[in-house]
Amino acid sequence: MFQLYHSHPTGGHFGPSKTITKLLRSVWWSGLFHDVRERCKTCLVCLQHNPPRSTNRALLQSAPSPSGPWTNIQINFIGPLSTVGGYKYCLVIIDKFTKWIEAFPTKNNTALTAARILLREVICRWGIPGILDSDQGSHFTGEVFIKLMELLEIDHKLHVSYHPQSSGEVERNNRTLKVLLSKFCADHPTQWMKGLPLCLMAIRSTPHATTGISPYQAMTGRLMRPPGCTVVMTKQALEQLEGNVKLQGTAEETWLKEMLKIIQETNRFVATNTGTAKQSMKQQFDTTVNHVEYEIGDEVMVRAYGKKESPFAPRWKGPFEILEEASPAVYLIATSSSSKLTKWYHVNQVKTVKKGKG
Repeated sequence: MFQLYHSHPTGGHFGPSKTITKLLRSVWWSGLFHDVRERCKTCLVCLQHNPPRSTNRALLQSAPSPSGPWTNIQINFIGPLSTVGGYKYCLVIIDKFTKWIEAFPTKNNTALTAARILLREVICRWGIPGILDSDQGSHFTGEVFIKLMELLEIDHKLHVSYHPQSSGEVERNNRTLKVLLSKFCADHPTQWMKGLPLCLMAIRSTPHATTGISPYQAMTGRLMRPPGCTVVMTKQALEQLEGNVKLQGTAEETWLKEMLKIIQETNRFVATNTGTAKQSMKQQFDTTVNHVEYEIGDEVMVRAYGKKESPFAPRWKGPFEILEEASPAVYLIATSSSSKLTKWYHVNQVKTVKKGKG
C-alpha cells in the first residue's frame, strides 16, 4: 500500500503527513502512522531530491585566531568583471588578523598569475605567512602555486567546494569591494580599475565590525588622516626614516620604540576583541541548529553540484560511505562504490541515510 500511495508515479513521493492523509481515505492498520514515517525516511528518491531539515546544520566552527599581522591570510579571485585593457579579474588577499585588504587587477585567473602576484606584491612586502587559506579552484591547486607553498613552507589550507562560508573573511570583503566598485563606477562600468585604489582605501580606513578599529589602525597603530583634516601630524615625516641605521641614539629612535609599543598594544586589542566576537557569534549561532555528527563507515547522501542534465535531476547523490573525519564539520567521502574517488564535504552538504526499504 505504501508503494501505491507514495512511490507510485501517481503517489508523488509526498512526505509522511500527506501520504498518511491519502492512505486514511482507503485503508487502516495498527501502526500506520509509524510505518509510513519510517518508510518515507528510507525512500531513496526522496533522499535524492528533498532538501534537508533547515536546522540540521553543523555547529559554528571557529578557526584559531592568528597570532599577529600577516601570519594567516586568505586569497581569492573575483570576476570576470568588465574588461579594461585586457584586465577582467581581481586577485583579493586578506590578512585575517588586521583585516587589511589587497586587490590586484589581472588578465586571467591562472595559478601562475596568483603565484606571481602573491610572491611579488604581498610576500615580498609583508613577509611569508604561516597559513594561507584558499578555495579548491585550479588557480590555487595548480602545480606552480602548490610548488610556491612548498618552497616557502606555507601551510596551505583548502576550503570545502561550493561552501563559501569556509572562506568567510575574503568572501565578505569580496562583496564589500564589489558593492563599492559598483557605486564608484555606476555611470562608467569600465572604470573599475581607476576606482579600485580608492575603494581599498575606504575599506582600510573604516572600523571593522570584529576588531572595532580600522585595518589601517591595526597595521600602523594610528588613524588614517581623513580628507580636510587640519591637524598637523608632527611625527608624520619620521615614518620614512624607519629602519635607518643612523637613528640609533636619536630622538627618532625613541619615537620608533613608542610606535612599536602602540602597535603591540593595538594588536593585543585586536586579538582580544576578535576572540570575544567569535565566542559571541558561536554561542548565538549554535543555539539555532541541530548539530549532526557522523562516524567512519556511515552512509550519507551528498549534494549534487555542477550543471544538471535537466531541472528535474536529483539534487542529492549517493548513498556514499564516510572514510575519514577532518573535524566535526568536514568529512572525506567515497564518491564511488570502489572508494577510489573521494572528496571532502562539509556536514552542511550531506544528509543522513537511514537504512531500510524505499
